[in-house]
Amino acid sequence: MKTLFSVVIGLLICAHSVIAQTKLYSTPQTFNENGYSYQCTIGAGGGIITLGNKDNKYTSKSPTYVAGKERGAKYVCKGMSNVPISSEDIYSRRACFMTLKPIFTEEERERLRDENLYINMIISPQTGRVMEVYFQFDILSLYNTVPLSTYREIEVELMDKVCFIPSETGRMLDFILFHWTYHLADIIDD
Repeated sequence: MKTLFSVVIGLLICAHSVIAQTKLYSTPQTFNENGYSYQCTIGAGGGIITLGNKDNKYTSKSPTYVAGKERGAKYVCKGMSNVPISSEDIYSRRACFMTLKPIFTEEERERLRDENLYINMIISPQTGRVMEVYFQFDILSLYNTVPLSTYREIEVELMDKVCFIPSETGRMLDFILFHWTYHLADIIDD
């Protein structure tokens, strides 16, 4: 009985070690891969990972008014009256979902099915083009095991294929921050 108990404990310790080793972004660091660099930071509470291109200028910054009567003030969403993206722009949101759908392998789709990935897009208020992308996920999330090349592919695809329609409010900002929560099950079943 003691031998069986020891074997079970040993297997649990080994399984925990294997799982712990698969976490790719558990410490703040810079990753350099295939000509691009990504910065990984961990929030003050230690629970949220932010991963983005090291060249990003707007990661974790707030948009500021550069025109109008509120010039110089930080943008604060006050409901539907001042959203920075046109409410008529349903194509761009759909394009975001469709861009992600083919990027994940079938195995990744199944493994990440119930996880949330927070994608933050920095949008040009003049053109509506995606200028920068950064990602956020919980440190315990399985998104912590996704290779950097996948995040790079998402970034490049969103920047190449998605264009939003800035609202009047959006055109008065230095940049538009569009935060989107991707739940892979919604994308797969769509």
